[in-house]
Amino acid sequence: MRETVRRLDGILCDLAEIANPGARGFVVLDDDDLPMKVFVVRHDSGVRGYVNRCPHNRIPLDFKPDDFLNLGKTHIQCATHGALFLMGDGLCVEGPCRGKRLDAFPVTVLNGRIQCGDPRQTRVGQGDRHSPLDPPGKGTKTLNRSREK
Repeated sequence: MRETVRRLDGILCDLAEIANPGARGFVVLDDDDLPMKVFVVRHDSGVRGYVNRCPHNRIPLDFKPDDFLNLGKTHIQCATHGALFLMGDGLCVEGPCRGKRLDAFPVTVLNGRIQCGDPRQTRVGQGDRHSPLDPPGKGTKTLNRSREK
């Protein structure tokens, strides 16, 4: 499946398009048309959004598109080194980045549709100030994508 490109202020997909439990990846464009890889995970009665980047080595979590969960569909799993993260808060509970969290990406559900939340609420962890698509050592763009006036 090809990555879906959406705007930060737009609808990502219908809630029914993501299995429970399940996950789906997106590329969202900020106000400056810079891409950011994110994914939405659905579990129990909750929906959470995260930046698609492992806190251990800053690479995407999925090896295949939309493949973010372990086989038992109980945790988010990094396809590269097998780290396991809680779906509800992104905390790493097993692997080389134990104790670190995935960067949250705000989403809301309204009328059965998952949409981007306020991008100023995107939490960047561990002092990381790089764009989610920048390789390590490149760029200094923060995830606060609001335009300054």
